[in-house]
Amino acid sequence: MADRDSVVAMTRLERECPTCRWPLIKGYAPLELVIDNTPVILENVPGWICRSCGEVYRDTDDVLTAKAIARLDLMGLYSNDLPAVVLLFAPTRGKVATPIPGKTVFQKELWYLSQEVVSRSFPKANFMPMQGGPWDPNLDNRLERMRKGSLVTDIRHSTPSDTSFSAYSLTAKGKEKVETIWNTLPQNIKEAATSVKSRLNGLTAKQAVDLVHKEFPKMWDKSRLERWGVTLSGQENP
Repeated sequence: MADRDSVVAMTRLERECPTCRWPLIKGYAPLELVIDNTPVILENVPGWICRSCGEVYRDTDDVLTAKAIARLDLMGLYSNDLPAVVLLFAPTRGKVATPIPGKTVFQKELWYLSQEVVSRSFPKANFMPMQGGPWDPNLDNRLERMRKGSLVTDIRHSTPSDTSFSAYSLTAKGKEKVETIWNTLPQNIKEAATSVKSRLNGLTAKQAVDLVHKEFPKMWDKSRLERWGVTLSGQENP
């Protein structure tokens, strides 16, 4: 049975069906929502399913994340784009939507966010070990979808060492739309994104790579460098 937007999400520790008192088991079921007067159906949303009557209950955080994903879908983005969208809006030094300085730093922020958030409902990228540490091969596609929707822009910056990198930031339109998603998210996810961005956003690409190499040595794989065409030189990759 699919839940609707009016469902009362579960917050209590007891895992038994309020209707028939049978044990609840973890599972995935469709969730029906009404977002900004638009009906949305999300598949495979985590929940607690009664083994007797089949009723589905949701934890509060899972419902909030589902609502954020539904709003993302209405923007023409995918659920797996959510971590990147969240980081683009996350504040640093009290200012929201501060630009992310380059693709390598962006990759490392996504990695650290995936390590910080413990939630079945929050999407996580499939990272692979690379010469520069964990790498999400789909980040370029995510950014391109956001560019096509006029949600994000990248500005080229030069460095004193004659290298350059692109800083990624939300457009005015993107900031307005993503703010609604941000306000929908569970507090622990917003806190994790803010913490990660505050820690890494001031680093150069090399500093970010060195940090990950130190803290996650198993995600460093030099043998994949030529296979995937990834190179790291100076501050940032184009």
